[in-house]
Amino acid sequence: MKYLLLISLLCLSLQGCGQNEKQNNNPKFNIAEMEKTIVDQEKSYLYELEYKHTDCSYEILVNDVPVIAFFGLGNWSTSDGINKYILKPGKQTVTLRLYPQKIEDTLFKKSLTKDTKLKITITKNERHSDPMWAWNNRAKDNPDPTKWDILTFETPKMEDDKQAYAEYKMEFEVKPEEMNWQITGWSDGQDLRNHPNIKQEVLDFYKKIQSIIENNKSAEFVQLVTKSLYESALARAWQSKARFGNSIKTAKEGAKVKQKFIFPLDPNTVELKFYGNGRVVTLVSKDLKSYGYSPLVAKAQFSNFPEAYTFYLYKPKGSNELEVIR
Repeated sequence: MKYLLLISLLCLSLQGCGQNEKQNNNPKFNIAEMEKTIVDQEKSYLYELEYKHTDCSYEILVNDVPVIAFFGLGNWSTSDGINKYILKPGKQTVTLRLYPQKIEDTLFKKSLTKDTKLKITITKNERHSDPMWAWNNRAKDNPDPTKWDILTFETPKMEDDKQAYAEYKMEFEVKPEEMNWQITGWSDGQDLRNHPNIKQEVLDFYKKIQSIIENNKSAEFVQLVTKSLYESALARAWQSKARFGNSIKTAKEGAKVKQKFIFPLDPNTVELKFYGNGRVVTLVSKDLKSYGYSPLVAKAQFSNFPEAYTFYLYKPKGSNELEVIR
């Protein structure tokens, strides 16, 4: 899990941890026991998404769950690991959704333009648990490649300036012998689209998270995100143990910084968005200042920029409770 500034994009921020917080004596997840189950693989692969855009807002989804959503000013170009969105080997689906570009704090263009463009590249990168492997490989001038481009796609040029939305789908393959991590993700989740009170349940969950962060309740926060952190760590099979431990530590330490939330959680200015074939749900803002991002926007005590906290939730089969899955 991670967070990025609201001015760029959204993701999950790992905040929690109060000096005077009481110990949770009955945690849902036993982190120490979970750590014992992790065995790093000697060799694995990192699947990475590289992307850059011009003159548009956009979402990029892998297997129908967002890797990145951008509704901010300017252009953005970077990369993200996508192993945690790959739940089983075989065909993996990538979806690009294009929307009009934001041009002022509360103003978007009316349509996509002839300059609109989104380009993605998915690479497969060989990784080893031995920290000296990469160095030794380079020192030997090894001719065998360790990084492969497995998918490249650039959206076609718009024919006119009348289109307000465009969507493109493509696939790439993950071979069974190259996927040596096992995660369940949202695959065992319920279809939430027809649950009668789902908006109120999600809103209540967000209010609970806001209260936990504001009151520096680190143990409660860590319990909320442990499942997601655990699976995200397992998906980096060559470094799972260290990654899980560091993620938990980051979550705890982050709460030492006081957070002040900027926008109220108003049910009239938020909407649900469903992903994962209806099994995953999140809350996004309809307010033009933070449109498309999480309504949970906070500013840390010594930070110059606000942060948007985004949580992707699901309900496991047989459960009535929402959980953070990414």
